[in-house]
Amino acid sequence: MAKAPADAAVSTRVGNTPMTFTWDAGAKTYVRTINGRRLNTAEGRPIAQPNVLVQMCDGYTDRSDIDPIGNPSRYTKTVGSGPFVLYRDGKRLTGTWKRPTPGAPTSYVDASGKPLPLAPGGAFVLLARKGTPAS
Repeated sequence: MAKAPADAAVSTRVGNTPMTFTWDAGAKTYVRTINGRRLNTAEGRPIAQPNVLVQMCDGYTDRSDIDPIGNPSRYTKTVGSGPFVLYRDGKRLTGTWKRPTPGAPTSYVDASGKPLPLAPGGAFVLLARKGTPAS
């Protein structure tokens, strides 16, 4: 696997919602922020995880499924394959996700086909439209 570039922050979008996660090297986690403000738990601790996984997926709008204020539902296809970006240990890693059937787990592999594991401790998993920037 090629050396992963350092990346201290993740910025992407899920639907129309911007998402930002900033690497905290001391805590070895990515802290979630909105509009530059850190999100905290009720106890005042930052909402943070050691991994941010941005899984690029196809999707579609179902105009027959309308919410109470008139918006059509958006569905994300998580069966198949596509690119992903994993932010782990302050680094940016890329690869391909694969899920052959609805009952199968999703696998994440690097460019050489080797599994790309998450760091222990939890993850933010973002299902984003294919082509959405994750930088």
